[in-house]
Amino acid sequence: MLNNAKTGALLLIAILVSGIEAGNSTVIIYAITSAILSPLLAYLMNYPKEDISNGLWGYNAILYGIALSIFIPSTTFGMFF
Repeated sequence: MLNNAKTGALLLIAILVSGIEAGNSTVIIYAITSAILSPLLAYLMNYPKEDISNGLWGYNAILYGIALSIFIPSTTFGMFF
């Protein structure tokens, strides 16, 4: 189910809508940043391309990015966002 692009798009839309509804833009920024960086770093570190294309690195990274946006105080990275 994770290797379906439609599922990934629905997940991204759900994150965007919930971030906007909550008035918390850091959730959106962290989720998108982690979704971009994780597969890129996995590719650069020569992890199996099948795992990367199946979405394993993107989905888990998004969850981790959301958790970071919740547990890291907003003042820590306030100068960047």
